Amino acid sequence: APTHIAWSRGRLYVSDTLNSRVQVFDREGAVVEHFGERGLYVGNLTRPKGIAVDDEGRLVVSSGDGRRVVSAGDVIHVRRCDGAGPS
Repeated sequence: APTHIAWSRGRLYVSDTLNSRVQVFDREGAVVEHFGERGLYVGNLTRPKGIAVDDEGRLVVSSGDGRRVVSAGDVIHVRRCDGAGPS
């Protein structure tokens, strides 16, 4: 199920939370790429939610479990909001 979108350089990026992936569409609406799979390993997406493209064109996706931010395939660990410390 699509949940969040980002637009950059003629591409629409859609976080597909239930399928744990991101789909990329061109201006005509055709799927040009999709990536991600459920898991806890580097590059996996667990219920992706927030999605954005930074000023340099890098895609950033937050995991729905609130524990990770994935950018360009690398996992950046962030502090959990519940105060439990780094995940």
